[in-house]
Amino acid sequence: MPIQLKTSAVGSCTGKFLRLPGVALRSVLLLFALTLLPDLAAADRQTHLLSKFRYTRLARLPENDNPGPDTPLAIRLDSEFYANIDDLNNDLRIVNAEGRLVEFVLSKATGSADISSVRQLSGKIIREQALPDGSFAIDFELGAANIDISTVELAGLQTRPDTQLSIVIGDGRNWQTAVRPITLSNIAQWPEITARTFPFPKPLQGKIVRVILHNGKYEKLEAVRVYTPEIKRQPESAIQTDYPISEIRSGQENNVHIIELQSDHQPLTQLKFNIPNKFFRAQVTILGSNDRKEWNIIANSVIHRIDMDNINTVDFPEHRSQYLQVKIDSDPAGEIINSARLQARGNVYDWVLSSTQETRQNLMIYYGADSQVPVRNQTAIVSGHGGQFFVLAPRQNNKLYKTWVQDRRNWRYLAGTILVLAGGIVIFILLRKIKPDAPDLPAD
Repeated sequence: MPIQLKTSAVGSCTGKFLRLPGVALRSVLLLFALTLLPDLAAADRQTHLLSKFRYTRLARLPENDNPGPDTPLAIRLDSEFYANIDDLNNDLRIVNAEGRLVEFVLSKATGSADISSVRQLSGKIIREQALPDGSFAIDFELGAANIDISTVELAGLQTRPDTQLSIVIGDGRNWQTAVRPITLSNIAQWPEITARTFPFPKPLQGKIVRVILHNGKYEKLEAVRVYTPEIKRQPESAIQTDYPISEIRSGQENNVHIIELQSDHQPLTQLKFNIPNKFFRAQVTILGSNDRKEWNIIANSVIHRIDMDNINTVDFPEHRSQYLQVKIDSDPAGEIINSARLQARGNVYDWVLSSTQETRQNLMIYYGADSQVPVRNQTAIVSGHGGQFFVLAPRQNNKLYKTWVQDRRNWRYLAGTILVLAGGIVIFILLRKIKPDAPDLPAD
């Protein structure tokens, strides 16, 4: 049976409330204003903020994982986030399953990495001689034996374009092939190139390095340099990964091959060029833009493939833009480059969160703001790198998104705002009308 309240009872209660002393009534109204209204207003402000984002993604911890309080949690950014977030530290919000905003910090991912390099070995040319088969040999003796050899460099020009060269390593009697016979490219037209580099497919050991010219002497040989490989452990090196880029257009203007790419604001630091030409040398200019109208230079460099030396990467400071333009200006003295396939690499970023009860649960990431987002107020201190990573679900459209007034789904939030404002106005009017109780005057 439905509960019915008698009118007289309701009137009696209302009358008793209204007959409260002025100071008491003011206190009740003030208590209501200081407790309920701020909570309503804060919830409404958060809903209004989240309605600015176009997309959401669910982030959950892997099943059966229960990270402890000392294990930082992290969400690793991917191409979807980079493409839709301008300020990676501010233009998003993370909300837990209880509807509370979660604090986080943006962190560049780092880790231990092996850095490869080479070190020059001491030694000297001990003889130049003709071999029985008619070829000519240059013998370079190392200062110490049983050391890995990975690269040989010949300083000086070789003007004959049809010269064939090979390199062997040994002790004077027994030899291992380091470089099979190759035909040298003509570098006389590039005076800035003063040495040829021959990296070995794999390191070899021996006391003597023999350079063999199969059809003549090496003209203007200035020096032979021999290198051993070295690997250094770098503890705090930026983690790099491959990023997808798609070609928008490519074409040829005079000797310049131009490629435009969509890079979707990914944090790129390197482009690798895969060029089919056998030998080439070219000036490369990389530019970035967000509208394909105004272009800013990111890097200028030179790439080439000469003999076995292949310089095909261009490194630059981290850059994020919607589009890239690459200009490959072929050297007039070399082959014209009319095709190239590019690969991109860049830094990796995480959103790191402290491991608390508020974060060890499903989280919702709001991103893709269509207008300026208020500066995020960071109050929590989150340190360290991510130890446990959330698993990300595919992108979803934000049900709160935009049309905050136009979308009928959001009218309940607008009604809440109106109710809060109306309640505040009523309380303000009542507080002004209610007079304090008159003080008791002593009897005459």
